[in-house]
Amino acid sequence: VEESKLYQELLEMERKLDWVIARKRLDLQDASNKPGKTTRTLRVFLSTTVSNQTWQIADPDSLGQDTDFTSLSPPAWTLRIEGRLLDPPSRHAARGSKKFTHYLRSLVVELDRDASFTEGNIVEWHRQAQPQGPEAEQDGFEIKRLGDSTVKCKIILDIAHSPPRHKVSPELAAVIGIQEGNLQSIQNMFWTYIRQNGLQEKGDRRKIRPDAALKPLITQAMGPRDNFMFHEIPTFINMYLAPADPVVIPYIVRMDSSTVGELKAFDIEIDIDDFASRSRVRDVITALSPETAQQIAQLDDEISLSVVSVRNSKVKRDFLESFARDPAHFIERWLASQARDLETVMGHENGMRGDLRRSDNFQLPWVEEAVVVHEGIRV
Repeated sequence: VEESKLYQELLEMERKLDWVIARKRLDLQDASNKPGKTTRTLRVFLSTTVSNQTWQIADPDSLGQDTDFTSLSPPAWTLRIEGRLLDPPSRHAARGSKKFTHYLRSLVVELDRDASFTEGNIVEWHRQAQPQGPEAEQDGFEIKRLGDSTVKCKIILDIAHSPPRHKVSPELAAVIGIQEGNLQSIQNMFWTYIRQNGLQEKGDRRKIRPDAALKPLITQAMGPRDNFMFHEIPTFINMYLAPADPVVIPYIVRMDSSTVGELKAFDIEIDIDDFASRSRVRDVITALSPETAQQIAQLDDEISLSVVSVRNSKVKRDFLESFARDPAHFIERWLASQARDLETVMGHENGMRGDLRRSDNFQLPWVEEAVVVHEGIRV
């Protein structure tokens, strides 16, 4: 039957599809436990406010009409450092924006002014190993100092990339073509260099034979050798990695009225966990829930019942077609088959024991006819 061939092809396709879905589902479950990575923009805002400066005292309106000039404090200034993560292009992908310090490991401000000031010229903040309480994270910092003159400063931000970024030594960077990145991207670039230059030994693919550019680095890290093993790649790469350089922002604290309150912004690209992709993966897994699997199983049962019905209909059709083609011969064979079955049931073998011992006896036409008759009666 032509349709049965198509059905078998559909069954084969279904088996392949089930295998692919099962494999992808395992991949999705693994991915849901490992959020993807994405690059976002951290915008840092710098501003300065001043108090009791000469130009403010000369202009009483800037201090207020009721100011007592005899009790004024010394001139001072305040540097504000704030930051926030910019929303992605699709706002619905954003999830719970973290505070500024969540994206920092440390912040250092170096003030370029006379060391005779009693206040320190270096201000540092370092993230605690286990921050606790609402003060654990904050949106910014304020640095207050006395003074009425321009101050140059450097703001040094150690970004908490996820995963952490590393700086590649100049020697290795010149070979593999990457100067900074996370560990996985650096290892991928190193492996790409090996494959593109055919450095794997043909006899043993686990062994890598360094070329002229790579051999001095291998010798320096592992000693003189003609090759190294595949599993030694991470150890070798780690010897040429260092923490990524911090972001340094130069800034000038000015006291003149024209620049006070001016807001400056600096954008920093950072790597963070992509929780939006994790949410999408979980939505896909939810779509493949047990309820859906139960519906699929129910449809499979319905298909199986339909197949049984088709098979029974075919048996009945073969039975009637054989009878219509040669009624006399069909009845003779049918009676012989019935007599044979009756003798077997009644225990009158009459020499049939030898026939029953031969396997080819059950490959004769009477077996198929008996099955057809039985199925026809049952239907």
